[in-house]
Amino acid sequence: MSTAVDSPSLMRLRPFTVTVGTLVLFLVWMWIDISTMDFRPGRFADGRTTAGWFVLGAPIFLGIGVLMALFFAWVARRYHPVVSWIGLLVLFVPLIAHAVERTTPEARLARALDISLPPGIAVQRLQQSDSFGDGDTVTGICTAPPEFAETLIVTHDLHVQPHGAGLQLPLPEIAPERSAPIYANEFLDIYYDSEQSLLYFYRRPAQPL
Repeated sequence: MSTAVDSPSLMRLRPFTVTVGTLVLFLVWMWIDISTMDFRPGRFADGRTTAGWFVLGAPIFLGIGVLMALFFAWVARRYHPVVSWIGLLVLFVPLIAHAVERTTPEARLARALDISLPPGIAVQRLQQSDSFGDGDTVTGICTAPPEFAETLIVTHDLHVQPHGAGLQLPLPEIAPERSAPIYANEFLDIYYDSEQSLLYFYRRPAQPL
């Protein structure tokens, strides 16, 4: 007597270990690559959080994963499961490694400020959230020398804001006590605390990262 497990469609997914492995590796890669962030020192996975687009796109991602699993399952049946696993690792290990590298707090900071980071920059707090179409909002604080703040001002043509203008930081626990001007343009606000060598920044989502 045939069972549901013996159906032709499920037979194409055998061996199931390869199918499950493919789905897990693919979804882990996608989760890391499009993750948002709520970073502070010591947080697990650097504070990576599930992006809204990952949740909304889950059915599509699952479908793509199944298609990939069909291929690797066929390779396992045609040759050997070891061949399929080698192929999976060759494909996904570099992809996951690259995703981890491009989603570190430092990498997100460099993209948010649209500038190469010199040695000595250390992220203290960083929050990145998506806006479902308008780009990402990135805000936070990092240690930096005064020369870096000056480079940001010149590179992005930042202008001193009128007295009383507030730095838009949706992180009340790191709100600075202002003793210096805020510099801003259409996309970026910064405030530099020279006494503590701390740079506060807010990147608006109007321009894609």
